[in-house]
Amino acid sequence: MKRLILWDIDGTLINTGRSYDEHLLFRRLGRDLPEHDIAFAGKTDPQIMRELLIHAGTDNVDDVLPLALRELERLVRLNQPRMRVEGTIMPGVIAALQAFAKEPRVAQTVLTGNLAAAAQLKLETFGLDAWLDSTQGATGSDHEDRRSLVPVALRRASAHFGHAFTAEETWIIGDARGDYECAAAAGAHCLLVRTSIHRGIDHDGCEPDAIFEDLTDTDAVVKLVLA
Repeated sequence: MKRLILWDIDGTLINTGRSYDEHLLFRRLGRDLPEHDIAFAGKTDPQIMRELLIHAGTDNVDDVLPLALRELERLVRLNQPRMRVEGTIMPGVIAALQAFAKEPRVAQTVLTGNLAAAAQLKLETFGLDAWLDSTQGATGSDHEDRRSLVPVALRRASAHFGHAFTAEETWIIGDARGDYECAAAAGAHCLLVRTSIHRGIDHDGCEPDAIFEDLTDTDAVVKLVLA
């Protein structure tokens, strides 16, 4: 049986810190954003931005959202030099990507809440585009609800790799509850790692196939996915 691996980006593959400042973004929109405790982990960028707009008291959210997302993409690109200097690749990621790349039964791409342009920029910034191409998977540009992204990724990956991947053949590797919920909604497998860049993230109530502290045990990661 073949395997399709869908990688989350932020907190799983890399840590970019704050790839954009939401308060600066709102100032550029001519709006004030009150302090908030809105959680970002596991959500898509459109979902996050919608919640922030509502929190800011925006009446016409659907009208403002496209402009906000364009500004978000612009700020992420402007932040690329800082990400390159201050960001890090998570432990074990390179070894895992290399190991799966050598497996003829495995195809790998991404499933991320990032907007498409931001996702590809982050992969390129850290050299992960040598193994992953976001256009073969699914991003927050495809749907606001992360739970709807697996079917998108399956269609794209199947067309690109020439195999009709099923949910049973698919693994989502992520760091947040949203990654697990996305996998569960589609009937895919899930590996969670405890490397989240966000504070207060726990996996209580999640029932993934496995939870690892990180990806440093390459043999265990590969064995799990290929079992």
